[in-house]
Amino acid sequence: MKPAGAVKGVLRVLAGLVVLVVTAYLALMVVGTYGPRLSGGTRGRHTRDHSRFASQFNAGDANAPLLAMDWFSDHGVYFCRVSQSGDVHSARDVGHAIQGGIGLPSRFSSDSTNRALLEAAVNALPPTSVNSLPKERQLLISSICSNHWFARVYDRADVPPEVEKLYELTGAYLGWYIPKVRGREVGRLHSAHFSGSFVAAASEADVAVSFGQWVTNGAYYHPPIMEFWHTQKGIRQAAPPFKGISMMTTPREGVAVSPDGNTVAVAVVYGLYGVDGRTGKLLWQAGPLDRDSYTGTVLAIGNKGKTLYAAGAHVIDRWDLVNGRKLGSLGTNELIVKFLKVSLDGSTLVAGFGDFNSSATSFAVWESGRDQPAFRFSSPHGATVGISPDGQTLVLSHRSEKKLELLDWRSGKRSQFPLRGPYASGSAYSLNWSPDGKRLAAYVDTYPASIVIYETTTWKPLAQWCCGKIMERSEFVLKQDGRLVQLMGPEIYGLDLTRLKSVAE
Repeated sequence: MKPAGAVKGVLRVLAGLVVLVVTAYLALMVVGTYGPRLSGGTRGRHTRDHSRFASQFNAGDANAPLLAMDWFSDHGVYFCRVSQSGDVHSARDVGHAIQGGIGLPSRFSSDSTNRALLEAAVNALPPTSVNSLPKERQLLISSICSNHWFARVYDRADVPPEVEKLYELTGAYLGWYIPKVRGREVGRLHSAHFSGSFVAAASEADVAVSFGQWVTNGAYYHPPIMEFWHTQKGIRQAAPPFKGISMMTTPREGVAVSPDGNTVAVAVVYGLYGVDGRTGKLLWQAGPLDRDSYTGTVLAIGNKGKTLYAAGAHVIDRWDLVNGRKLGSLGTNELIVKFLKVSLDGSTLVAGFGDFNSSATSFAVWESGRDQPAFRFSSPHGATVGISPDGQTLVLSHRSEKKLELLDWRSGKRSQFPLRGPYASGSAYSLNWSPDGKRLAAYVDTYPASIVIYETTTWKPLAQWCCGKIMERSEFVLKQDGRLVQLMGPEIYGLDLTRLKSVAE
């Protein structure tokens, strides 16, 4: 063969290889792009698994699972499989990998009580959902029942309690489908140069307050400044600088507003102050609160705006909010005061106590005007507390449990139900009851954090308000008209809870 011919032959081979590689690459691209769509992707594979499991069972294959559960979301397919021997495997399938899996081989053995509980729960499952559901709301369950294989579909926006029981028994993760809503901006508190501020809002009047210091070229401007806002119109009324009030640090929960917005209480390192919410003038001042190396300050206003509860490190004092007269001290004999919360009608005060590094683990309840607690309780790992508008019922979110607990503190009666939350949520940071008692707003630990609104008859979620920001703390106030107002950084947002309805309706 001539050299020129040999070269041409090599080039033809190389060209053929290039064409082959390019063709294979394009084929893979097409398969990768359109294959999952044609096959249904990871979701489609899990859906087809239920038919395959039925075929296995009908063929007498002992490898068919006792129970198969799948639900779908943007984060992958969450599945749970329980073998006929009782072994449990639960994880998330994202297509290219299995993530967050938990193997529980010892949780259900063939002769365990839990196995009997699981079979009883399967037997109690209700009929399949009658509605035509979009895929993101479908929850598929297949199982062996009375030596027959069945498959059912349920709505993740309205999960039956019998289905929740299966997830509780197996330890599998169940995320409710919760519609996302958006609040609207109703005002801005201050400019970016207003530093070290803390904020509060009135529950009845459209009034919000920010309190802090101006910063110029890295230096604080003394004395501090208070600004008043109309939360629907965003109108600012700046009070004159407060002579005699110094801010060296930013206290926690250092400002509170009466329900009618007429009086503001401020606590800083050097003292406790009352301010006229209409004129911005200083009404009264008192000495500093007990700190004992703890920089936190907690304020709450009750008794229909007449009484201020102010806590330093260990002591909770009662003050006349209008004239600054000290009325008494509440008996605690507890550790550090972590929070104070008053019911909407002002009749009930709840305080939480803990050490320097923990959340509140012990709690006390007072009736308005009394110095001795009417009820005490505890939570070993800490809890967040909300109070019903009439002060009768407490709702608790315990740190170690993905549950909410209702406590009638007068009778001591308790009841529990799951904390039905969105993807990856496990507990609530704050719990606020609506004035009519029909809604509960829970600030839950999503990332960034968001608020889930619950209906308080069924305790099922109505909506998720994604209103948090990373490294940004928020304050929330439920208004008498049913609006939830959020104060976050310089922004004020509002959400009308009365308009929310269940997606399953």
